[in-house]
Amino acid sequence: MEDAFQITDVSDVTTGDHISFVISDRDGKVPARVSGTALAVLAGTDQFANRLDVFNKHRETIRAAAYKSRRANPTLAMVFLGANDFGG
Repeated sequence: MEDAFQITDVSDVTTGDHISFVISDRDGKVPARVSGTALAVLAGTDQFANRLDVFNKHRETIRAAAYKSRRANPTLAMVFLGANDFGG
């Protein structure tokens, strides 16, 4: 994965069951979301105080899934990650 591909501006202050973030890539910035169900798959049986804690613990896994999605679909205006992106 390229160093230029980064996750920034993570926020759980959204309407809906997801966490929003921005992908900074060599071609600019693209909005992205990871679903609450995907976060539950990542959390597994571990206990977390909130969804941001799950996101932060699994940040590199989320980054890798976002990278894969972005490279497979470079023209999409937004990246959506769901449970199926994490084996759920």
